[in-house]
Amino acid sequence: MKETLSAFWQFLKQPRLLRFSKDSKLARKDLVWLLLLDLLFAGILVSIYFLLEKYHLIRTYETFDLFKYGFLGAMILGCVLAPVIEESIFRYQLRKWKLAICFIMISLSAIMAYFFKDENIKFVIYAVFLVLGITIYATVSSMRKREIHSLWRKYYGFHFYFTALVFGIIHLGNVKGLTLTDPSFVIYMLSQSFGALSMGYIRLKYGLKYSILLHGIFNAIVIPLAWFWR
Repeated sequence: MKETLSAFWQFLKQPRLLRFSKDSKLARKDLVWLLLLDLLFAGILVSIYFLLEKYHLIRTYETFDLFKYGFLGAMILGCVLAPVIEESIFRYQLRKWKLAICFIMISLSAIMAYFFKDENIKFVIYAVFLVLGITIYATVSSMRKREIHSLWRKYYGFHFYFTALVFGIIHLGNVKGLTLTDPSFVIYMLSQSFGALSMGYIRLKYGLKYSILLHGIFNAIVIPLAWFWR
């Protein structure tokens, strides 16, 4: 446990591209301990949420009905479809600088457009970021490989944490009526963002299939708990 959590902490202090490890035994060990860490963190946040809700310190929101299609449907959605789709979008690009540029531009444009209701303004925002993205992509592509790798390493920490932050923001859509103007959005977002850090670490160290596995197992534990708790 100590080795896993220490290595994870050292990584979080300075995120970087890691060499792939083919040690399946070590991968399983890291996966188990990071899973337990994610569950502990989520449990703490849930406890804080219920305390704040009990004393009416935060508003109560209606959340997405995961069990709309029954328990089996929720398990398929949460343990198979969501891990595969979300890990492919959010974690696969962590090793691909070209996809990373696309991810950053799309994410920033969507976040900025969120604050405007006028469709014309939104169109302008998307157009500006499209042009900006193409310009950055062309500029970086014209550089030497050594320069590209140096730039990639220099700003990698920003990209890693940005990806985790966007992952948390995207999941705010599961809470009906919640906006970024309500400070309680931090509680809803933190659990997802923290999970994104551990899944990102696992993806970089062992590959995408392991981050999908971590994501799926986490959901396979919390979904039945949510089913019995409701």
